[in-house]
Amino acid sequence: ETSQQLDLIISNLTLTMDAKRRSETMKDTDKFKGFKQDLANKNETLYKKEVVEKHGEQAYESSKKAFLNMSEADFNRFKTLEESLFEALEKASNATGSNKEAFMHDVYLTHKAWITLAWGYYNEDAHLGVCQMYIEDERFKKHYDARKEGFAQLLLDSVKKSLNR
Repeated sequence: ETSQQLDLIISNLTLTMDAKRRSETMKDTDKFKGFKQDLANKNETLYKKEVVEKHGEQAYESSKKAFLNMSEADFNRFKTLEESLFEALEKASNATGSNKEAFMHDVYLTHKAWITLAWGYYNEDAHLGVCQMYIEDERFKKHYDARKEGFAQLLLDSVKKSLNR
């Protein structure tokens, strides 16, 4: 663990112990801050080098800043949007004809909202690029296809169709 992670853990433990001494419960906002930082640190360890190589340092830092500045309500919306995305993918995968096109557009809109919240900005080329990566990188493909085989491809197709690409 990095010294930053250890400092955060120590800070959270200190806050918790101080609250216990005062017979108080640690505020959820303090717990959430620690939780967010831990997720950001894990993402940095796993993906920073790759993201910087593909999209540049500025894109990585902007995304990290947006995530760390996310309120608990925003984070809950982020999780809700992810579940809504899977629901939209399920509907699109089962639909036909014009219904399928409408559901595919819902997939696009939901994913667009999700990445805008995650990144703090929206860019069509980056959106398309990340969806292409979901197909090419087994880690991401598995995340989508674990729900239903073909979801990663359906997401990419939905974004391409909505962006007319």
